[in-house]
Amino acid sequence: MIFMHDPRIKKLAKLIVDYSVFVKKGENVMISATTEAAPLVNELFKQILLKKAYPHLNLGTPEMGYIYICLLYTSDAADELDG
Repeated sequence: MIFMHDPRIKKLAKLIVDYSVFVKKGENVMISATTEAAPLVNELFKQILLKKAYPHLNLGTPEMGYIYICLLYTSDAADELDG
């Protein structure tokens, strides 16, 4: 999938990697986001690799939270989740 290039995304990703998280060579870095943040996630992934660090992704869809809550608070589903 191709996304339109927005220079603000690269600037934000560099800010996060270089100044907010201080990513260093050899570190493992978890990126946790939904698919709505794909352009930023892609750029974070790239910037982390450029630091010679190891990005790990935890991606979800916007609907996953809703599905989880619905199942969690349904009595039958709650019993299944407990064991």
